[in-house]
Amino acid sequence: MTCRDCRDTWLNEGFASYSEALYYEQLYGIGSYHNYMNSSLGSMSYWAVDPIYRYDTTNPWYIFSRTVYDKGAWVLHMLRHRIGDEAFFAGLREFYQSHAGGNATTADLRRVLEGHTSEPLEAFFDQWLRRSEVPELRVAWGWDTATRQAVVEVEQIQGGEPYEIPLEIDFHVGHEIHKRTITLRQTRDEARVSLPARPTAIDVDPETWLLHVATVTRRAPRSARSSIDNEMSGR
Repeated sequence: MTCRDCRDTWLNEGFASYSEALYYEQLYGIGSYHNYMNSSLGSMSYWAVDPIYRYDTTNPWYIFSRTVYDKGAWVLHMLRHRIGDEAFFAGLREFYQSHAGGNATTADLRRVLEGHTSEPLEAFFDQWLRRSEVPELRVAWGWDTATRQAVVEVEQIQGGEPYEIPLEIDFHVGHEIHKRTITLRQTRDEARVSLPARPTAIDVDPETWLLHVATVTRRAPRSARSSIDNEMSGR
């Protein structure tokens, strides 16, 4: 099976790189898988600056750039986490069985995976395959003593429209870790979460499932706002 069009070269090469991560997971466990995925992040500023979808197919060096390999693998990494292992691997098996000996497109992959999950995936593929930049986040957090809530403010400062992405955060309270997921949709988002006590620290994307760059600062929260547009869910 191969891609129907060179614009979808990531279906070959992104899958090839991602399969290496799966190979290490099979041999040595999930920690080895994450180590493989994280090993590419040191050069992210080099390969994450182009869209994965190859708009220009006249230059073979462009078609087979590291963006297709590394960023393509990260799209599959994020997709696995988003829809869960059962849906992800069942979908990949069906995708292969449906197109073995033939050609496929990204739209074919999306349709197969959507058959294994209740989530629509068109927006996910569009923003991760067709955009040049990755999310760049400024995260500020503090503690509202009056409401006994942690306040997290996230600003997306990359170019273009804001990404719609789930941002996982660990709140450290004493010896406990409280996990939450904030859904980002706007240039600036705020979320509040009730905790048993003031957290001493937070970890943003603690398991490294999201392709992004972030700076995290601790500061007193701004005055309470009339509405909070974020969703916050426990995990």
